[in-house]
Amino acid sequence: MKVLQICAVAIYLAGFSMASQAANDPEWWLERMGAAMSQMSYQGTFIYISDGRMETMRITHVVDEHGTRERLSSLSGPQREVVRDESGVKWSSAEDDSVVADPVVSWPMFLDQSKRGLSGNSNYYQLKLRGRQRVAELSSQRVDIIANDSYRYGYSLWLETESGLLLKWQLTDQDGETLAKLEFTDLKMGSEVDRSELKYHKPSKEQVSSGLPVGAAKPLSENTPWQPGWLPDGFRITANRAPSLQTDNRFQHLVYSDGIASISLYVEPLEDSAGVGLGLSRLGTSHMYGRKTDEVFVTVVGDVPAVTVEKIAQSVNFAKP
Repeated sequence: MKVLQICAVAIYLAGFSMASQAANDPEWWLERMGAAMSQMSYQGTFIYISDGRMETMRITHVVDEHGTRERLSSLSGPQREVVRDESGVKWSSAEDDSVVADPVVSWPMFLDQSKRGLSGNSNYYQLKLRGRQRVAELSSQRVDIIANDSYRYGYSLWLETESGLLLKWQLTDQDGETLAKLEFTDLKMGSEVDRSELKYHKPSKEQVSSGLPVGAAKPLSENTPWQPGWLPDGFRITANRAPSLQTDNRFQHLVYSDGIASISLYVEPLEDSAGVGLGLSRLGTSHMYGRKTDEVFVTVVGDVPAVTVEKIAQSVNFAKP
């Protein structure tokens, strides 16, 4: 009996040791965060600060037998909300009492800083564990994601120690200057989530389409009609969208990711574009660059430095068969 007891204690201690070692690995924390953000239900209020402006927002994220449903609404400033479910995404604003819908968009609209294949030996980022801190009355572990070049931003993440949920987020440039930050002031998880807050408050005006052609995802391939001639090292295609009834090859929506940052490339017929977005513009921490060719209007947008979106947009060309 003593032998069995000793073996049981040894197995327990070995498991505890392995868990302790894993807790010292920043990749392990990012894996936990990715799982928690996609698989757990949570609800809370957070503050978002960017460009000297502060907004208070509330999110309800539910994962159940109906799939993933989310509602993000403003608690300060103009009344706005975004709802995502199996039917797509709806954006609404009380400023013009309108609602825009897109039945195709299905990726998470909030805090999608999941690991997605980032290696600890990556040439693009360094991962470092920092200290622990209380956020929204919960213990959190800080993980820093440090960019190794000027084509991407760095991140600091504070993850709840028990679940891995993201409690606080900070975006930094190459000089370490803070560009934006987000922090929960309260958070509920699991059965504590009030699902009635998922209810969509439809504006009185009629719903309109986002204007993007409806189409299903296509097989991921670098062999698309219009291609960027340059991408920062490490970026790979992760989404490919085109109209269902495609009469030509002049509409594309491609998404590229390096495992942390994402960049969207839009190509549309020149006659369908009003020239809005020509040149460089900025919205919060996102940069957008648009340019015309003889046939199409190219737009590149992402939470990356201005030089990145401009360089990609300028490199887009038609790929001859």
